[in-house]
Amino acid sequence: MGCALPWISDFLRRQFRVKYKNSLSRGYRLSQGIPRGSVLSPILFALFIAGIEKEISQDWEIGIFVDDIIIWKSGGNIDTIESKLNSSFKIIQCFARLHKLNFNPKKSVVSFFTTNRRLYKYQPKIVLDSYVLKNCWEQWTREGTHARKTTSGASRKNSRREDQRNEQQTLVDPTLTRSTKRTGVGVAIVPQTISRHLAEANLKSKRPFRALPLTPEHRQLRLQWCQARSMWNVTDWQNVVFSEESRFVWGTGDNRVQVRRRPGYDSRSTLIVMRGTLTGQRFVDDILRPHVGPFLNGLPGAIFQQGNARPHTARVAQDFLRHFQTLPWPARSPDLSPVEHVWDQLKWQMPSCHSVHDLELAVQDLWAHLPQDKIRCLIKSMPDRVVACIAAGGCPTRY
Repeated sequence: MGCALPWISDFLRRQFRVKYKNSLSRGYRLSQGIPRGSVLSPILFALFIAGIEKEISQDWEIGIFVDDIIIWKSGGNIDTIESKLNSSFKIIQCFARLHKLNFNPKKSVVSFFTTNRRLYKYQPKIVLDSYVLKNCWEQWTREGTHARKTTSGASRKNSRREDQRNEQQTLVDPTLTRSTKRTGVGVAIVPQTISRHLAEANLKSKRPFRALPLTPEHRQLRLQWCQARSMWNVTDWQNVVFSEESRFVWGTGDNRVQVRRRPGYDSRSTLIVMRGTLTGQRFVDDILRPHVGPFLNGLPGAIFQQGNARPHTARVAQDFLRHFQTLPWPARSPDLSPVEHVWDQLKWQMPSCHSVHDLELAVQDLWAHLPQDKIRCLIKSMPDRVVACIAAGGCPTRY
């Protein structure tokens, strides 16, 4: 080791003096830490905090340069990253207390990088020693120590308000083309710009299904179901009580209202309006027991039809329906159900609503004024639907 060991040992005595020109100050002894400005200080400090990276989860990246530490993580879930980062900071604070170190939260900043324009001003809530760290961009803006780099390419033609209007139009009418939106903007922009702005709002274009995709098993089951009822006439189908539910959405949020109805050939039940998620138990308690049971008991010889949604196939629902005659239904077969067209007619006539309550009243009113002749006409089409499905070999039909 030579003179290195005595040199370092003498340095760690933590007693130093300041020299100014030809004058020396009196000696000063440090109780902890090391003097700043010396050659050995960075090296000894790095040795002193060695191992801090092992305290942090391996999921994180950590960089250390002298007394500066940076921790970063990339991912798609902001809440998860924030939670894990705050947990890591608690571990760092425990390490600091054990080694008699103090991290200055006022000199610590947090940075957030994203390609989503909607999140550019997002402020992560990261806490260090009971202090919420400031965003570095906010701090640099306040101190005036930044300069925004000039971007390349053409200047922006449309405003944020126009982007929001395009988003609203897309939510109201998803089939609206880019050319139509481009005309409504009022400025010369290419269609790709509209697509890019909508993609930033998580509105991506997809080709609508002309028919539900069917596997060979689905086609075989549909074909067998139709062949078993190929001899049914209109009188037989008049005994079937069809049931179906549909969701009506108010505005752009997820304030979903689920409605369910049971149209028969000469009668129909009241429209049942439900909010929230429909479970098997709720299906029995709120729909089957108070509405379906009494309705079927009043129709001698009625056959109850329903789809294959999870609430319908739940054991508690199947136990309740054992006392009634039911019609099995093949999966992915909306073209065989006449009540699907009833929903289409209601949605085409749906007026604009200003609240969920208005939406419920509008659906109830449209159902009450729906002519029974339209329901009879749809039920009369059942023999033709069965024949068309058999002719198509179980594939989707024009219905």
